[in-house]
Amino acid sequence: MKKLSALLLALALVGCSSNTAETKSASIEYPLESGEKILVDVELDGEGLISKISIDETYKDKDGNETTKKEMKEDYGMSAIGKVEWYKQIESLEQNLVGTDGSFEVDEEGHATDEDILAGCTISLTDIEKAVEEAVAEAK
Repeated sequence: MKKLSALLLALALVGCSSNTAETKSASIEYPLESGEKILVDVELDGEGLISKISIDETYKDKDGNETTKKEMKEDYGMSAIGKVEWYKQIESLEQNLVGTDGSFEVDEEGHATDEDILAGCTISLTDIEKAVEEAVAEAK
């Protein structure tokens, strides 16, 4: 009976360890020429693919208060000029990056060349692409 209990315990432990992949994460602040920063928090699964990602950018509002574009939501003002708000576009990008290695290409204007990303995110991504690449590399 003791041997059977020990065997069952060993099998249970092996089964549990094979189901828990080691995750790795990183948080970076990518500096911009403007003095602002792109903030990227990324978590990679055991295969090195993004399981969670958050992208934001620091911003000083019209009163000089430091905030982020995600915190501002509609107050950032892109909808006032007929565009989808920044935070919504970034949420779309984040959703597209989950399950990938985080790499994507941008054209000479900084727009994503991947049609799935471009469908929900039309802002310039040149610096964001570099920041995501740096965060993923740091997490590995």
